[in-house]
Amino acid sequence: MRRKVWGIAFAIVGVLLGGCGDATQPSPTASAPAGSDAFLPSPPPTCVVSPPASAPDFGTGSGAIRLSWPPIGTWAGPGISPVALGIAAGPSQVRLTGRLLDGDANAEFTGFGGEQSPVSDLVLAGPFKDTEELLGYVTLPEPGCWQFEIDADGEKQSLTIYAYGETPPPGCTVSQAIEVRTDIAPGLGADPVWMIASPAWEWGEPDDLAKTIWIIDDSVVGPVRITGRRLDGDERARFQGYDGGVSTDGREILLKTPHSRSTDQRGYVIYPSAGCWRFTAESNGRVFAEITRYLYDVVP
Repeated sequence: MRRKVWGIAFAIVGVLLGGCGDATQPSPTASAPAGSDAFLPSPPPTCVVSPPASAPDFGTGSGAIRLSWPPIGTWAGPGISPVALGIAAGPSQVRLTGRLLDGDANAEFTGFGGEQSPVSDLVLAGPFKDTEELLGYVTLPEPGCWQFEIDADGEKQSLTIYAYGETPPPGCTVSQAIEVRTDIAPGLGADPVWMIASPAWEWGEPDDLAKTIWIIDDSVVGPVRITGRRLDGDERARFQGYDGGVSTDGREILLKTPHSRSTDQRGYVIYPSAGCWRFTAESNGRVFAEITRYLYDVVP
């Protein structure tokens, strides 16, 4: 059996994911910290990751800052990923930047402290209370060794994580990840349909059940039929659950009305192989949405 991955699990995963996400990642409340799994890929020798945060906290800790990203975790694609920043009491201002050590890309931050536009230089004004957590999104445009520089009232520290993965190949343009609702993880797609999933993720096994939420806006008046296929292969995605709306061969789901952005349809998607996957949504015989994500196969 292939290894189970920690991925980008974090302390507030139950709130932001709404109980749904790739089934291959264990609960972040497990006793062993992320990065301690012997089956995780090893960072390159030049990437010395920071130690995990002390129990019971989950993530990576460094002085004034605790990042809910584990020291070694799955790259979720070039889109926003939910993250919690734990800030120790004391500093009147914290400044945070992130850069790819084995490349020239910069991390971007959105939502922390009310920041709505992506910034590569995040400045947070205190004072901060003890164990205070700020929720937001971090974008890592590429997998690799990422170093975050922290300046807390002039006291500088750094924190290094390894986000392993594989960038989508040419021809596989993944869909943009956006915030659909504040109580759930980001979704792929655009109005009026979203797939709550990351642009990229590590593929597990042919029969793995990937928990997946679909949200359909109420502007769609009829039942919605969704199918999935691999663009760089012949395989078809299969579905389970979805309140009995799965076809007998498992290759399509029919999401019945009424639709609403405040409600969702929950079930499982089965990906028989890694690759570039395209999901098509149609209603009344008309295709109105196509969503693409990339699943990569990482062998340590």
